Amino acid sequence: MSSVSSNRRQRRTRRKQRRLLLLTVVLCLVLLGLLAAIMLLQKNNDNGNGNDPGTVGNTEPAPELTLPQGITILTPVVPANVGLSAEDFVSGLDGTGITVSFGEEPALEAGEQTVSLVFTDGKAICSQQTSCTRFAMVSTVTVDVTENRVSDVWDFVEDKSLEVSLAENIALDSVGEQTVTLLYGGKSYQLKYIVKESNPPTATASAVTAEIGTVPNAADLVTDIMDESKVTVTYKTDPVLTTVGDYPVTLVLTDAYGNTAEVSSVIHVIAAANAPQFTGLDDLRITLGESISYKKGVEATDAQDGSVSFTVDASAYNRAKEGTYIIYYSATDSDGNTTIAPRKIVVKNLNQSTVENMVQGILDKIITADMSRDQKIQAVYAYSKQHIQYVGSSNKENIWRSAYEGLVTGKGDCYTYYAVNRIMLDMLGIENLEVRRIGGTSNHWWNLVLFEDGIYYHVDSCPASVKVASVNHAKMTDADLVVYTNDPGVINRRPNFYVYDKTLPEYQDIQIAQ
Repeated sequence: MSSVSSNRRQRRTRRKQRRLLLLTVVLCLVLLGLLAAIMLLQKNNDNGNGNDPGTVGNTEPAPELTLPQGITILTPVVPANVGLSAEDFVSGLDGTGITVSFGEEPALEAGEQTVSLVFTDGKAICSQQTSCTRFAMVSTVTVDVTENRVSDVWDFVEDKSLEVSLAENIALDSVGEQTVTLLYGGKSYQLKYIVKESNPPTATASAVTAEIGTVPNAADLVTDIMDESKVTVTYKTDPVLTTVGDYPVTLVLTDAYGNTAEVSSVIHVIAAANAPQFTGLDDLRITLGESISYKKGVEATDAQDGSVSFTVDASAYNRAKEGTYIIYYSATDSDGNTTIAPRKIVVKNLNQSTVENMVQGILDKIITADMSRDQKIQAVYAYSKQHIQYVGSSNKENIWRSAYEGLVTGKGDCYTYYAVNRIMLDMLGIENLEVRRIGGTSNHWWNLVLFEDGIYYHVDSCPASVKVASVNHAKMTDADLVVYTNDPGVINRRPNFYVYDKTLPEYQDIQIAQ
């Protein structure tokens, strides 16, 4: 047993010795590697540094460069935000072999600043301090021709102590962007000059008449065009004139400066002279659910064919729903000429029928068979004026609702008087139109009524807060409206009292008392 134990101890001793030897070898190899790396690094440093004073890592200071005579350091005055090179601060470098660079890039903002310059000939270096003054300069100037002035160099530079100039004159005769050259200190700077004109053109609408399928020139629908430049007139949306009737259109006025304005006008579309003509297409007014005969009282005739058959497209009409509908009548003659004409159908609700019955009861009391047209108009005016108290507010959902509440409660505002008069006159068969104030501080309505002389007069039964002796509100001309509106007692309290839009289509084909 002792022999076996002795052998084991010997084997363990040998293993320890081998491990120790191996560790010693590894440590020696590591030390040798480190020594080789240090020697190699030292060699590289020696090779890289040499004796060049400008080489990175050199521990010796670079020799001081002495600038030769003829080199002058400058203090330039330049516009702000204009880039500069270090050479812009020095003159006389050519042929010297010396280069210059910034110690630190100078700022671009306006004002005075210190600039550091670094000179070198490849072996020696030196630093010099100088300064730079930057003045404010506008790179883009915009002017409106309506200012009626010509720009000059001082629109671009504010400091008038500088000797600056423009290489060319600035022109205002064409809109758009121009390039101008500013001269200063022997250098030129390219700047922008933009000409514009901000006032849009104006014009007056002028309704025209055209045959089906013939679209008039857009310029024919406006007059009295006013602008600083040439104006072109186009349709906002090209009209499609396929049926007889009035077509509202919007004209776009564009001047040479790109300013635009819109004007509303109307095209009265008529059938071609050699196409069938319709008669009897008056508006139809019915109550909910009421049946109508589309062709009753309607006729299409042609100069060559005489009476022509026609068809009716009533696909958009719904007698069971309140509203205003348009149906279309179409007739074609033997030559293939076709006329399509619209007809309006107004479907009233039961409340409207109730109002009509109420109004008819009033008319039976105030209207007699021997009355003239003008007397009937005056009777309607007097009734609404005497039986409705002005309270400054009303239901303006529609004329039927407003008239009903006014007649039942005996109260309302200008819209109520207008609505009652409108319904009474309509039921008497007296043509009348709505008139509405524009441009005032509040709304105002009144009626434009056709009297027996064939002329429309203004009728307003709403009580007037200011009395003007020469103005009879039961029958007013346009001149009377002006007199009342301009009266000192009215003009400040109710501006534009009787000002209305005379260009509306419904006023174009009637004669209004002047």
